[in-house]
Amino acid sequence: MKGQRILYGICFPGENRGHNVADISAKNKTKDCSFLKKLLIVYELLPRQSVDPAVTNKIYNELLSLIIKELDCKAGSLFIIDSEDGAPVFSAVKGGDESLLGKKLEKGKGIVGKVADTGRNYLSKDASRDPAWMGEVSSNKGFSTSDILACPIKYGDDVIGVVEVLNKKQGMFHKQDMKKLSKLTPHIAVFIKYLIDEAGQHALIDMQAKLYELSKMLNSNLDTKAVVRGAMEAIVSLVNAEVGSLLLVDKEKKELFFEVALGDSEKTLKEIRLKFGQGIAGWVAQEKKPIIVNDTSKDERFYKKADEKTGFITRNILCVPVLSRNEVIGVMQALNKKEGVFTPFDKTAGPEMSPQPEANAGTKPQNTQTAGKNSYRTGFSKRDLKLLTSLTDQVAIALENASLHEELKRTFVEVVESLAEAIEKRDPYTGGHTKRVVQYSLMIADEIHLDGEERDRLKMGALLHDVGKIGIDDSVLRKPAKLDEIEFEKMKAHPSIGADILGKIPQIKNIIPGILHHHEWYNGKGYPDGLSGSTLPEIARIISIADTYDAMTTDRPYRKGLTHDFAIAELKKFSGTQFDPRFVDAFIKAFEKHKQSPGDFKTP
Repeated sequence: MKGQRILYGICFPGENRGHNVADISAKNKTKDCSFLKKLLIVYELLPRQSVDPAVTNKIYNELLSLIIKELDCKAGSLFIIDSEDGAPVFSAVKGGDESLLGKKLEKGKGIVGKVADTGRNYLSKDASRDPAWMGEVSSNKGFSTSDILACPIKYGDDVIGVVEVLNKKQGMFHKQDMKKLSKLTPHIAVFIKYLIDEAGQHALIDMQAKLYELSKMLNSNLDTKAVVRGAMEAIVSLVNAEVGSLLLVDKEKKELFFEVALGDSEKTLKEIRLKFGQGIAGWVAQEKKPIIVNDTSKDERFYKKADEKTGFITRNILCVPVLSRNEVIGVMQALNKKEGVFTPFDKTAGPEMSPQPEANAGTKPQNTQTAGKNSYRTGFSKRDLKLLTSLTDQVAIALENASLHEELKRTFVEVVESLAEAIEKRDPYTGGHTKRVVQYSLMIADEIHLDGEERDRLKMGALLHDVGKIGIDDSVLRKPAKLDEIEFEKMKAHPSIGADILGKIPQIKNIIPGILHHHEWYNGKGYPDGLSGSTLPEIARIISIADTYDAMTTDRPYRKGLTHDFAIAELKKFSGTQFDPRFVDAFIKAFEKHKQSPGDFKTP
């Protein structure tokens, strides 16, 4: 039909806005078109392309407002049925507790759950005496519910929602109101079906994009810290949790330690270790089973000391083991679902079992009855559990790859350290020099917040800065006196010799600038190339300060080592000429923070 936009059997004018309803399917006809005219106004809110969540919420509210006005009542709620688990979701609330928006009711429970399951209308003229009424809208708002009318919203044979209205303004709801509501809901159904389909497609595309980014990150990154942090950030987003953490296994002690803990409490949590079987994470590691605990206060396994130390309040946990060759290498957990299964517990309903009994196997059923007012608990669903479990294999592979990479890197560093130590043994007057240069270089790196690959590159450069001395004659290298001019010129060749040796190894070419130029001066008067200022590689400028400081403060055959204060004064004196002022300041600040003598630093 040209010029019109069709919405599931109801056809509204498209280009000629403001016209009356053009066509309505015979099934949905009604004598009174005033309601449909009002729906036309809501129709104008529908987006022409993708559905924005804010627009969807606005439309749900408009639809509920129309229903409440037509039925002449004080309050109501519109529920959309979750396609995965069949649970009704609060999608619009008027006159009741609007904080319930986005929350789920337990499937089949209460009046709404019964209507959703049976597909039949429900009329209650005295809610206080109705055993099916669980106070969904009255929750903690001082709203007193007298009479209730609930009707399924069907599209074809499927119940896609429920509308519940409360407290008729004059008198009570009766069968005529039920008939009226039954006539209105088919028209609402076409709107809801359209929004559900569009939102579902949008959510699917969004989830696919997140999963793609996660997969790409896991497959391309060999930095263990980056892998686990990136994975946890993506997982928390996918299951819509507040925070998440990854605990890895210490095989020797058979304990779990926090490798990553998103949020403000990471530093504190890293001080905590859990034995296998201790806490929910320890139980998961021991049993090699995933678990949902939607009320931690009722689960005997919950490790309360973590919350006590951090001040964080853990309401619910989704926890899965990370397995490699059927061995537990870690545990992933997401904490505090932002939106999820919302289970009401009413004081008149008697004791209730845990919302997830299958997830709490091994513990005694707990009484979640509350005193006084109704309470609602939100938590993770089986869909969240399935999603998180499906990602653990990828995370396990990424962790193994990163671990192998770290092991190879560690082995390489150990080989380099052995090489540096062998070179030092040729010069009996510089014992421990290389280790101290590494220490001082990393002190500067920490002060200027140099992280990741740059820090690793600096460490390797500092370890190998004197590797070229392997090509210096023993008569020069081991001379027990000050070098003469000719000997000094020979010694000046060691940076170039070192760069030439390492240049034959492509994998470490990025550290060569630090080795070749660590005797350059900031003002361009150093060697071998006379580089200056910003043209001088950063790692070379850092190593230069560390190398010079150690040379000044250690004994030489022709003099005793200088004091720390004298050496610092010399660095300040030549700041801006021989040394980069920024790194001199960083080095001094680092020493002031440590307040230790040069020999007290531990090997990084």
